[in-house]
Amino acid sequence: KAYLNQNSSDSAIICLAQYQNKLHDNLPLDAGRQLVMCLNYNQLTNQPRQLKITPLAGDINTRFSDANPVLSIDGKILFMSSRRPAMGENDNALLGDNDIYVAYRNDNGTLSAPMPFDNNTNLDEEPLYINLDGNKLYLRQQQKNGTGDILYAERLETSWGKPQKLKGVNTAADENGIAFSADGNYR
Repeated sequence: KAYLNQNSSDSAIICLAQYQNKLHDNLPLDAGRQLVMCLNYNQLTNQPRQLKITPLAGDINTRFSDANPVLSIDGKILFMSSRRPAMGENDNALLGDNDIYVAYRNDNGTLSAPMPFDNNTNLDEEPLYINLDGNKLYLRQQQKNGTGDILYAERLETSWGKPQKLKGVNTAADENGIAFSADGNYR
């Protein structure tokens, strides 16, 4: 990891490859992942891609902190976190807490104005992941003690259900992300 922190990916690859040769099939998942990341880093820095970044139109981006975009696989739902003032508050009001906003793609292909998520609280929330069928949103909610828990909310016909704590992943520590394997299990 020290080599990675110094942007010395070639040295990191050598160390990780030696580590892999020593452990053979017992390589920890993180070490294998780090090796793949180093190889990807080298490939991408040797063959950079030209990208044009265009801000989303409409009310998606504001002068407030708008972050953590999560787009459904079909591109029809965009979740994001924002510190914009609550509905009806003056733009000069103190920044609000970090809340989830949701925008839906209109028939003309544009996104609707983001609206507050049905289940925002006085705690900070941010979206993490929406499942492939677009019916379950995973989110992080900061708890009163300052740590974060992973919750999920299921889509109902015209709204979203109350978020529930995800069983088996929340601890006394700060949970702030989630990843899924190909079979749909969370890690």
